[in-house]
Amino acid sequence: MAGVAALVEWPGIAEEGVQALAEGWEHFVFRIAALGDERLLAPIGMDPGGWSDETYLKLALHALKEVTHHGGKLGLLRDPYLREGV
Repeated sequence: MAGVAALVEWPGIAEEGVQALAEGWEHFVFRIAALGDERLLAPIGMDPGGWSDETYLKLALHALKEVTHHGGKLGLLRDPYLREGV
């Protein structure tokens, strides 16, 4: 898989948003798998925001927690608009 370019514009319609989410997920899974078991469980070693002593696994799990947390918020915000026909 080639690298996925960062989003330049936010998706304007739901179909584009779902596509962007699918591409982002594929990119995330690819990058985590590319680390391999040994590197995934080793300390990061750099200092990306205070994570130098943590593992890539912990960082990946944190990212997943954030996606589910904020994704749930998006769902709650979207629901009233759907009910109003917006």
